[in-house]
Amino acid sequence: MSMNLLRTAGVAFLALAVLAPAAAAQAPTFSFSIDGLPTQPVTPIEQTVNVEFNYKYSTKMQLQGAGGLVGNAQVTFDVQCPQDKILVSGGTTQIISVEVGTSNDYTGTVTIQLQVLREAPGLAPIQCTVSGGVGQVVATAVPASNPESKSFALTPDYLPYIEASASSKLRQGGPQKQIPFAIDVSNFGNAATKVVFSIESSPKGSWQGLLPDPALLDAPGGSQQTKQVVFNVATPYKNGWNNDEGGFTITVTPEYQYNSEKKGSPQQVTVLARVRGVYVPSIEPMVMVAAILGSALILRLTKDDEI
Repeated sequence: MSMNLLRTAGVAFLALAVLAPAAAAQAPTFSFSIDGLPTQPVTPIEQTVNVEFNYKYSTKMQLQGAGGLVGNAQVTFDVQCPQDKILVSGGTTQIISVEVGTSNDYTGTVTIQLQVLREAPGLAPIQCTVSGGVGQVVATAVPASNPESKSFALTPDYLPYIEASASSKLRQGGPQKQIPFAIDVSNFGNAATKVVFSIESSPKGSWQGLLPDPALLDAPGGSQQTKQVVFNVATPYKNGWNNDEGGFTITVTPEYQYNSEKKGSPQQVTVLARVRGVYVPSIEPMVMVAAILGSALILRLTKDDEI
């Protein structure tokens, strides 16, 4: 009978010896949420976004004889965003004090700052990934937690920026002619852009400015990032000698190619047109017809008189 008791006690002792290390080695759990992400596109360069990682770290095991012991563990987040599109700053680690041998929940917040760079393509979501976890509690048998990974996206807003200049600011032509002014327009923004032209100011009199059609420009790197358009000036005229000049100011306004409500700051181009020369009015067709008929009639009358 006593031998059976000893055998039972030995088996129980062996079972406890096997289970105790397993219990001590059970990993705490870790989870987190991502908060503070904007719902609207982010303005490149100018806008800084504060993103919060709110975490929960839980220890579940009751370890006999470990109560009252306190150890430190490090919460670590690893944020991966395209370095040529998003700048990541701010601390990504935090130290927490863990009471060993008890079941506890530890919560906290790690905040980072995100800034969209001007090179990021406009209105195209940028994907980022973040992973987090808690390391082993220092100087204890509490192991590291499980890792957790998530992803999020930021969308850069349209960043309009163009440059416009006239190849020649002063050109001359004759009366009742058209003087062409070539205007080079380049897109240095972050998305495909439509450029619209309008006349801000023009000279008095019968000068006329003929605007070019809107120009569609590719984003930087595209084959149509720069285009040349032509603004024509129709010169005035009067009989005889003409000698006059007039200045035009053209407003060049960028807007997102797929949404005209997203506009940028306009650029202005000024040109000066000069008209010089003698204007000789051409004979109107009806006047010519009348002259021919008149000549024929006179010739007919002359022949009748001779008969």
